Amino acid sequence: MSAPWPGDEGARDRIGPQDDGGLIVPPDDWTPKQAQEPGAGTQIPGSPVEESALPGTAPGTPPNPVREPVPNLEGLAFTRATEHNSRAVIGMALSGIAAALILAFIAGFNSPLLITVALGIGGIVMGWRGYLAARNGLASNGTLGIAAVVVGALAILSVVGIYAMVLFALSQIIP
Repeated sequence: MSAPWPGDEGARDRIGPQDDGGLIVPPDDWTPKQAQEPGAGTQIPGSPVEESALPGTAPGTPPNPVREPVPNLEGLAFTRATEHNSRAVIGMALSGIAAALILAFIAGFNSPLLITVALGIGGIVMGWRGYLAARNGLASNGTLGIAAVVVGALAILSVVGIYAMVLFALSQIIP
């Protein structure tokens, strides 16, 4: 331990070690300050004061960072288990659009079947990647990934069925 600092003989409390091995000693008349009121900051002489102070404070009062609101993050979990949840969601969105286009085609609206196949393939790929991410612990919605794969596969099989019916009908008409 290093030698005490000058004037250190009567110190009551010692606060943590310094880099040089000595101790930081508060003066004998030191007492901890109470929390200041919001907006009651002190200005450093010669420092510029912003005119746009925080709401509720007098103009010319320096901003007090203690008064800024802190967002409430209670209940939010940012873990690895939800890092790749968007993969299955995107897969389900693509597969859902493909299924909606099939239903529109069956209802009599003209919808492009090749785009439906492309959306179904995209839904299957993203759904499978979402399922694998859930299996590896990077996502928490593996069931949604499986649902995206199933809906995308049904959309593609529906397009294949529609083309099969069209070819069968043409074979009956053309000898």
